[in-house]
Amino acid sequence: MRPSREEQVAAPPISFMLSRMIRLTCPLYDSFLVRHVFRVFPTCDKFVGNRWDEVPQQKLRFPRWNKDVTKERLLELFAPYKEVLQQFPLYITLDKDVMRREFTLQNWNSGELSLDETLLIIETLIELSGGRLMAMDITGDFTKVHTHGVFRAYLHWSQHEHSENNIPQEVANTLNQRTNLKILRTVKAALLRARGQTPVKEDPLPGEDAGADAWDSSIAASSTGNASQ
Repeated sequence: MRPSREEQVAAPPISFMLSRMIRLTCPLYDSFLVRHVFRVFPTCDKFVGNRWDEVPQQKLRFPRWNKDVTKERLLELFAPYKEVLQQFPLYITLDKDVMRREFTLQNWNSGELSLDETLLIIETLIELSGGRLMAMDITGDFTKVHTHGVFRAYLHWSQHEHSENNIPQEVANTLNQRTNLKILRTVKAALLRARGQTPVKEDPLPGEDAGADAWDSSIAASSTGNASQ
């Protein structure tokens, strides 16, 4: 059920950010936000330094860092917010750099979550909110680096010789598009289930059965070939 206009005006939506970093940029409100608004759930290790010690943090993977995130763990973590999730609209921001490089590629380093873990987090939030998802934004794609001049080209080659920045644009686009579509399908199915409807089984996405290892090998080969040119 879509929230009424009165509900939207009466209170701001509950927002969950799946991101590797939260930037605190408003000095006047930092203290309030840090102590009363932000709740951070890092995948494996807690954020340290600066003011991170003031921010409540609970690990998604617990008690072992190499144990996959489970539905039971998510329900335990989100239990304190169940009432407010059901009371107000939900807004989700997904920065795809929370996932490992075999599931999504950016121009920077990647996180530790798998695609399945990320989708499980999204499904659980939508379920707990009763399908009251106001909106969702997805960020973190790839743009091929283009340099101008010999000096800049040398700097890029010397500093990023083996990085994701050297992967062909079409390789990154194919992988990221598959992940984007998988996320959209998951959100659609979760909303239908939350409203008591049965999701329609959809055909596999192109390359979906290839597996993470195949994608990682393809990416590594593309990166090596591009760097040797």
